[in-house]
Amino acid sequence: MHHLSEWQASCVDPQLTSLNVTALAGDRPLSYLLCANTLPRRNDGRVSSSLLHRYQHVFDGGWWCSGVDILTGEDDSWGCFKPITPRLDSQGEKLIKYEHPPQKATGIFALKVTEAIWQTIAQRSQFSLAPGQVQADSPDLGFWDWVAHHPEVPLCITEGAKKAGALLTAGYAAIASPESITAIGFPGIHGAIAPASPI
Repeated sequence: MHHLSEWQASCVDPQLTSLNVTALAGDRPLSYLLCANTLPRRNDGRVSSSLLHRYQHVFDGGWWCSGVDILTGEDDSWGCFKPITPRLDSQGEKLIKYEHPPQKATGIFALKVTEAIWQTIAQRSQFSLAPGQVQADSPDLGFWDWVAHHPEVPLCITEGAKKAGALLTAGYAAIASPESITAIGFPGIHGAIAPASPI
């Protein structure tokens, strides 16, 4: 699939990609993007015709990426969709490369990892995983809770999910914002972290 080769070209482990990235086509992207309860809807619960018209381009397909909510460890309903056929912005000047769920609070990319990647990150910081630490029934195996409780593990903050995936693949704990940041706090992960600039 095209998205697998795109992420592999960014030096992201194929298994990590499979855990966090899904190919979508037809009307499937709408259920990922138009999920906010505050969106205008008709009496039958369907989103407004104007919204459906705005997102007609997603029917051509693309890929969706989301990780976990670092505060709960559960799958995150926030993420991004990269359409094959992007639309123009409201000024009609710039293509919108990535779509995010409208009227939904902006989240971060805390990607799911494999046990092997977790082991590599732990060993880089002179840790070994204790028996029972890997939670097979948790979407992220318990990785982000482990990071939160080990402030000795360096945490990289970057821009974009693929960069976070590349850093995780290389053995560094990394979370990402969807766009450029100058200072941002991530509660629950080593307190509030305010980098001077994204990686």
